[in-house]
Amino acid sequence: MKKYFKILLIILLGISALSCGNEKIVENTQDSWKLLISIKNPTPALALYEYPSGKILSQDVYSENNGTSLTSAPEKMAEYANAIFLICTEAKKIISLNSKSFKKNGELDFTAANKSPLSICFANATTAYIIYKNDSIVDVLDLTVFQITSSINIRKITTAIACYGNRIVIANGPSNTVTVIATNDNSVIGTINVEPYPCLVDFTADGAKAVVISAGSGKFDSTAITNAVAQTIDYALMQPMEKVDLGVGIVKPIEQIPQSLAHNSKVYCFVGTHQYLLRYITRTGTQISRIDNGNFLSVIYNFKREEMIFVKQAGDLLQLKTADQFTSEIKATYTLPAGYIALLPL
Repeated sequence: MKKYFKILLIILLGISALSCGNEKIVENTQDSWKLLISIKNPTPALALYEYPSGKILSQDVYSENNGTSLTSAPEKMAEYANAIFLICTEAKKIISLNSKSFKKNGELDFTAANKSPLSICFANATTAYIIYKNDSIVDVLDLTVFQITSSINIRKITTAIACYGNRIVIANGPSNTVTVIATNDNSVIGTINVEPYPCLVDFTADGAKAVVISAGSGKFDSTAITNAVAQTIDYALMQPMEKVDLGVGIVKPIEQIPQSLAHNSKVYCFVGTHQYLLRYITRTGTQISRIDNGNFLSVIYNFKREEMIFVKQAGDLLQLKTADQFTSEIKATYTLPAGYIALLPL
């Protein structure tokens, strides 16, 4: 009996050894990532979510780590050099947080100057530039001490700002121009005439061109309505280049109100309007395609995951969609919390 048992054991061990080479390892961990969400109602808060699980890690990381609540929900957020910047336009403040602990690094209060910060860009490790709502002043922020050190009056109302290398490009909506600033001495090196009411601006991935999205006339004033336009500019030669109406097929450019803009790591630029999600190929500067229908409030390139994030109004719900940055294929759709104002992928 023992003899047969030994033979059976040898056979079983042999089968086990043969099967090891084809064994598949099951990975149970998820490709998780986090999202910081600015919520306005009922109380201003910074919620921290984990995806793809949708788990709420914190209802308000700001109050948890600073012992007090925000007085106003940030309308925009940006991350740079281990810090998160909360752009609180309504409250006339910019708050800096440590991106790991969420503790406050510092606060800029523009109440006394009656300036409402609209957007910020980061030219280098020590300097940022701030534009304001209905203002022509560009403030220079020293990040090392978190103080405004100088100001540039471009004498035109600003609507958007972006930077690449040693150049800053600012859209000036009401004047139909773009201002170019050199960061080495903070001088205005030129002004470029563009299509009516430039409201969004970004750079191509290689920095060779700036992309300007213009809403057209009559969208924010009582003038005759004209088409929304996508345009590239050569900021080195200080001149406009290719342009194309922001429309294709059923998308009527005269109706489009651009709301958001983001460029991916290659040649695609995504534009969200109140009616559609559009894709602009900056390599040619002449091709627009329709990706989806709906009110797209925000378009973000998540460089950490190399994918696009789209925020779409769907009835009473707000949807967050992640998508392939090249094919635009939707990977996942999530419902954002009520009171959503802005988000920042971490």
